[in-house]
Amino acid sequence: MNREEILCFYKKQLEDNFFPYWAVHEDRQWGGILNCLNNTGDQVMSTNKFTWSQGRWLWILGKLYELKKAGVLTQLDQTHLEHTWNFITSHSLYDDSRCCFLLERDGTKIADSATGRYDTSIYADCFALIGMAQYIKVMKQQERFTVVQDLYKSIVKRIETGDYLTEPYPVPCGYTVHGIPMILVNTVWEYCQMKRELGLPFESEFCYALEKAHFI
Repeated sequence: MNREEILCFYKKQLEDNFFPYWAVHEDRQWGGILNCLNNTGDQVMSTNKFTWSQGRWLWILGKLYELKKAGVLTQLDQTHLEHTWNFITSHSLYDDSRCCFLLERDGTKIADSATGRYDTSIYADCFALIGMAQYIKVMKQQERFTVVQDLYKSIVKRIETGDYLTEPYPVPCGYTVHGIPMILVNTVWEYCQMKRELGLPFESEFCYALEKAHFI
């Protein structure tokens, strides 16, 4: 296959298969995506929403919208991004810019049965930031930058002070996990890309990500 044939193949997969399938599971009433499906993907098993899934979906939508802006895709419009951005910022985020791990369909927060906390996994915060940064970057919504910046600062502060959980896989006392610096490299990279697009300095954040990469 030559380059044009490859491009045509993947464009068809995205427009005729991937996006139509997931568009069916978008929650047009409350926002976000319903992705708690059975193994065959044809039945919604729960309408609860995991913040990390919502963040990842927002990032994917942002990437697809970039392809539309580049003239590659034609189907996607910005309302898909808005619905998920609004759900995350209206319901997942709470208190001092931290994310609830699990919510009901309408955004009602669900406390973890073991810890009694909403913010039961810092990974949820990271995935939310990844999606939100991609949204800001592709939509050039600089007026919404502050909410992403506050979440970034909150993530870094909590990780550096040890004020975070990783449920349902808690870190045993005295151990350090590979996953935290790993997710930070990806998270901070997306944050830097957003700041670059907005014309904002990002050297300190880039150096922070490099520290985590060297640690790994």
